[in-house]
Amino acid sequence: MKKKKLLIVLAGGGFYGQMKQILKNISADEFDLYYVTASESTTALRDLPDNKCYVISKTTHVSTKNMIIRALDFLKSLYLAKGVINSVKPDTILAVGTSMAIPLYLWSFNKKVTRIFVESLTRVNDLSRTGKIIYYLGLADRMYVQWPTISASYQNAIYKGKAI
Repeated sequence: MKKKKLLIVLAGGGFYGQMKQILKNISADEFDLYYVTASESTTALRDLPDNKCYVISKTTHVSTKNMIIRALDFLKSLYLAKGVINSVKPDTILAVGTSMAIPLYLWSFNKKVTRIFVESLTRVNDLSRTGKIIYYLGLADRMYVQWPTISASYQNAIYKGKAI
C-alpha cells in the first residue's frame, strides 16, 4: 500500500512545540512526512531531513507595520508555496497556528488535498487572525481548536481536547 504524503507546516516557538506533540500520534508507516518551514525557524530546520524539508518565507513579520512590505512578504510566500505544493503533491497539509498555512492552503485548494488547521493552544476565547482568515475563507477542511469556548462560537470548529 502506498503511503499518503503529509506536508507538515512548522513554525517556530510554541507552534513548533505543539506540532511536535501532535506528530507523536502520526504513524510513519501510514504517512510519508514532508516539512515546510520558514528560513528563520532555525530550531525546526536543525531537526529535519534535508531531502524532505522545504523553506518558504514568513507570510507575516509581527514587527513590520508597513502594509506594502507585509503584502510583498505575503506574495513572496505565495510564490514559494506554489513550488512546494507542485513538488510534494501532498495528500494532506497539517498546520498549527501559523500564517504560513494560508499560501499553502490557497495553492492546494483546487487539488485533492485535505487541509487541517489546528488553532494554537494559546487561543482560549477566540481564533487568531490566521484562524479567522482560514475559517471565514473556508481554507481548511477541518479546523481543530484546543478550548471548548472557541468551538461554541465557531460552528465548524472541532474541539477534541488539547494537543499537549
